[in-house]
Amino acid sequence: MTGRLHRWTTLVVLAALLWAGCDALVNDEKFDKSPNLATEAPPEQILTGALVGSILLQDGHLARLSGVWTHQFTGSDRQFLAYNEYRVSADDFTNMWNLAYQDIIGQTRLIRAEATETNNRLLRGIATITEALAAGTLTALFGDIPFSQAAQPEQYPNPAFDPQPQVYEAIQQMLGEAIADLQSGAGISPGSRDIFFGADADKWIKVAHTLRARYYLHTGDYAQALQHAQMGIDAPDGSGDLIAPHGSSLYNDANPFYLFVEIERSGYMTAENAFAPSLLDPTSSIYRGNAKTDESARFAFYYAGENGDYVLNTADGAFAIDADFPIVTYVENQLIIAEAALLANGDFNTALAALNNARAALDQKFGPGAYQPYEATDFDAGGIANPQGESRNRALLREILEEKYLSLIGNIEAFNDARRTDNFIGIPIRTGNRFPQRFLYALSELNANENAPNPPPGVFEPTTVNAGDYPGLSLQ
Repeated sequence: MTGRLHRWTTLVVLAALLWAGCDALVNDEKFDKSPNLATEAPPEQILTGALVGSILLQDGHLARLSGVWTHQFTGSDRQFLAYNEYRVSADDFTNMWNLAYQDIIGQTRLIRAEATETNNRLLRGIATITEALAAGTLTALFGDIPFSQAAQPEQYPNPAFDPQPQVYEAIQQMLGEAIADLQSGAGISPGSRDIFFGADADKWIKVAHTLRARYYLHTGDYAQALQHAQMGIDAPDGSGDLIAPHGSSLYNDANPFYLFVEIERSGYMTAENAFAPSLLDPTSSIYRGNAKTDESARFAFYYAGENGDYVLNTADGAFAIDADFPIVTYVENQLIIAEAALLANGDFNTALAALNNARAALDQKFGPGAYQPYEATDFDAGGIANPQGESRNRALLREILEEKYLSLIGNIEAFNDARRTDNFIGIPIRTGNRFPQRFLYALSELNANENAPNPPPGVFEPTTVNAGDYPGLSLQ
């Protein structure tokens, strides 16, 4: 329930609660009753807990389900067979919903309040971005959500559900304020308590701009998305990326994908006959490679297997026990520039340059020579990047969105992109004739909050910002 609020005091407790791959460990009542759990903690320590919670929100259950629904993974056994057919229940989302509100939004609001009292603008800025990321994830996936009244149980025991566009507006305002806070230079650094950047204000500022660009993309404001992405993460080597750090200690800092696939639910989730590995596999009939694109190294990084019998690479690739997880990256930022430039003002050259910037970064990781720069003529009808014979602009947009889909394997944003673009790149629908449009409101919220929607929207009902047509569909 969104009104409930917790304050964790040690990273040991947080690790036990949040790093475990099994969502059942996120059990607030169990920890409510712990005699060892204090009720107060320094804001810097609370920040660490909120950041740890943010990691699990981004690479835990919501990411796995997003990957299954976007055909990056395949639900192969038990409840994941149902997920593979878009069959979910409200209780499937209770743990992650509670995690977002209790352990991220609730905690960041405590930090922000205390940081305001001490004029610690650096700490407040980091906490504000962390909260904005959680709220942006929630509203993108669920639509209208409790936000302005959330985490205030005494005043709002039944917080209202704010309309999705208003939540996005509030997030944009928060991110603008966070940037101003970080630019001020005021405050005491939380140092290593910031497990992402060690309180490097410049890196956080660029992440904030990329998040602003991401959320303007969600709401269809391509001019603003372009403006902020051009101020966003700008280090091609990934040094400015927001990356979840993982290690080799099970149930402490291990990659949640590894825990789920190898330890807790072996066989539940594979990539059998999935769309993403089929695009990357050089032996596949729909392989996307061409004279300037060699996907063999990227395929091996994410997947193993052949002839459609694909699994996630948990040995030495993206889902290994100690593999770090990208949350907000330079490559995403460049691809936002590319799409936004094309849709805001038809700027083909800026879009192509940004796509090539993303390809150059990928070449550093999977090359050399795997991703050579495209030329404008490659997108002419019949060119190597336009075998379908579409208009040049549409072919470039298709390449941008397909590249983003494959650059965000395992990232929730791939599901957000598929819905907001009306599935422009043609991700196969697993069952029926409709692509899923949202996650279901958590059962805990439906049961406890009198203001919860009744009846709640279903999986195939678009959220407000995705209800209209994607302008890329009419691009000439």
